[in-house]
Amino acid sequence: MQHLYIDESGSMTSEHTDHWPYFTIAVVMAPNKERAKRIVKRFVSKNMETLKLSDSAHKMFLDGNFHELKGSCMSGDIQASFIEYMCQNDTIKVFLIQVKNQEIRYGLYKNTARAFNYILGQAITNLFNSGLLQKDDYMLHIDERNQKTGTIHSLEDYLNIQLCIDREFADSVVVKYYDSAQNSLIQVADVFSNAYYKHCMKNGNAEHISDVLNAKAAEGYFPAVYQFPQKIIKITYGS
Repeated sequence: MQHLYIDESGSMTSEHTDHWPYFTIAVVMAPNKERAKRIVKRFVSKNMETLKLSDSAHKMFLDGNFHELKGSCMSGDIQASFIEYMCQNDTIKVFLIQVKNQEIRYGLYKNTARAFNYILGQAITNLFNSGLLQKDDYMLHIDERNQKTGTIHSLEDYLNIQLCIDREFADSVVVKYYDSAQNSLIQVADVFSNAYYKHCMKNGNAEHISDVLNAKAAEGYFPAVYQFPQKIIKITYGS
């Protein structure tokens, strides 16, 4: 079974797009998930004091104790260090999704849970179609913030119809929702989605992040970016 860890940054909105021009999603694949979890734990242990200094919103530490990694609470420098640390020895691969809010039409965001499911489903379908995911059983681990009452099974049903029945890309798809504090690889997805969001925004926080993202993309750690609503897969490996 293949495991995918998923989280997002930005905001799904067709209003105030000057402030929120993008919505980004990171889909993390860890061939050896236990090894990847140990690497995350080592990074936190080695960088505890730097992470505390960066945590001005008091979300990564509660009562002085480490709680979870949050990309929005990490400086550009510590995010760049985290990307370097994780993108070694084929520990992970990260597929990125870039949604351009100004180009969203047809009232897609009237139901943001449905919109998230649709965009993610389109992205994963295109990853299979491009040969970047292999046929297998899949489990998707998603931050529970992206789950709403009445939609708990809708993504799983949609993906099984789209990927298993219609296209026969996958054998089965299971979707699990988690409190991100209890799943360190969803935290990895959170950091990478936030880092990519900063890269898209091209603001002052992104200088070091963009350099390391581009370098690691050339090494194959970011094989593709799915752009929506264009529905285009941009292969980044070797670029």
